[in-house]
Amino acid sequence: MGEVLAGHRALAAGPPAAARAPLRATLCSSRAALRAFDAAWARLLAAAGGPGSDRAGAPEDEILDDLVRTARMALPRV
Repeated sequence: MGEVLAGHRALAAGPPAAARAPLRATLCSSRAALRAFDAAWARLLAAAGGPGSDRAGAPEDEILDDLVRTARMALPRV
């Protein structure tokens, strides 16, 4: 639960386009976790803006803005 709350604070600390680094630092405590995070982040962006999605061709910043807004609604409020 602590990591989720720290992730929430990391998302709130800056613009969505800058969310990757704080989330990665907050949620990853090993090299394996870093590799898993990087792979999940790439898949997330591909799914959100890849071919066949309603966001195909959208700029990465715009995709991240939408994803962070969704995450902020889903994560617990402190």
